[in-house]
Amino acid sequence: MWTTVMKTGICVLAMKQIADTVIDRQQQDERARRRYRNRNLLLGSASGAAAGAAAGLLLAPRPGRESRKIWQSRVVSSLNAAKESVCK
Repeated sequence: MWTTVMKTGICVLAMKQIADTVIDRQQQDERARRRYRNRNLLLGSASGAAAGAAAGLLLAPRPGRESRKIWQSRVVSSLNAAKESVCK
């Protein structure tokens, strides 16, 4: 009888270890899928922003020279604001 109990206990432990291994693998797969989705979302957002900016510049109602001056002044003011906030 004691050997039957021992064999059953060993089988239960082996099955628990197998179940834990399967669960760990499923969790790893889910993390990998999440990373892949997040990367795709980030790449899609960045490419959409770049395409929108390019379309905005190409379809602007002002001539190119004026648009460049406006953008240049905005970039310079943004950089100055960033420098001031970093220095503080």
